[in-house]
Amino acid sequence: MNKEIGGKMSPNEEENEEKQPIDEEEESIEDSPDEPIEDLDTQKELDRLRFHYRGFTLEELKKMNMDQFIQLLPARARRSLRRGLPPRQKKLLERLRRSYRAKKRGKDIVTRTHVRDMLIFPEMVGLKIG
Repeated sequence: MNKEIGGKMSPNEEENEEKQPIDEEEESIEDSPDEPIEDLDTQKELDRLRFHYRGFTLEELKKMNMDQFIQLLPARARRSLRRGLPPRQKKLLERLRRSYRAKKRGKDIVTRTHVRDMLIFPEMVGLKIG
């Protein structure tokens, strides 16, 4: 009662609050993990949940060459790539490629960097960058 206003509750009110039964509806809010998800049975809905960038899936983006990928980027990103990557970004890209090769061999390497203005290329997805 007074709890909403900020005052103290009497001992009787505290006991009543603790003893209130929990609604069964609140317990059944979570779906059990055994039940199959039937909402996602159509291919259209599954495609909607996959990652897309400008109509292309991540796998399609990874298969593209760099020129095709650059055409999908906004003007600011295209302009910066046309001018060339600065040495710090080139160094980061080399380190990420080494990390990718190590990941294929089973090692999971975290690449540490302070380069905050680097564009994210599809080949970087899935790597750990710190």
